[in-house]
Amino acid sequence: MRPGYTEAIGLDLGIVGSVAPEPPPSATPRIKVTAEQGPDCECARVSFYKDGHQGVIVECRRGGGAWEQMGIVTKSPYEDARALLVPTQAEIREYRARFWDDGKGNGDWCDVAKVTISP
Repeated sequence: MRPGYTEAIGLDLGIVGSVAPEPPPSATPRIKVTAEQGPDCECARVSFYKDGHQGVIVECRRGGGAWEQMGIVTKSPYEDARALLVPTQAEIREYRARFWDDGKGNGDWCDVAKVTISP
């Protein structure tokens, strides 16, 4: 630092910020999927960040099948408590999400998150 320099001078010059800048908004929802034991089954818990959007559309794929829309969700987390496709076999569930605003989906799908759900 130079003699006579103060933080107030730095603020005036715009080289010192008063607070850290907000991170840029994400182009896709950020999701995390975990397996949790529910009262009747093991469930998938999908946590997400809306980053200022009204909600997210959550989709799931099980057993290598087609993507199924789970719903439009406005509050994190979302819990998937569906029964297993084969009651005695564990299955891998894949989840993805995209933003939802003003009655329609927008933006790209996020990276796929996977979890194994056990009987």
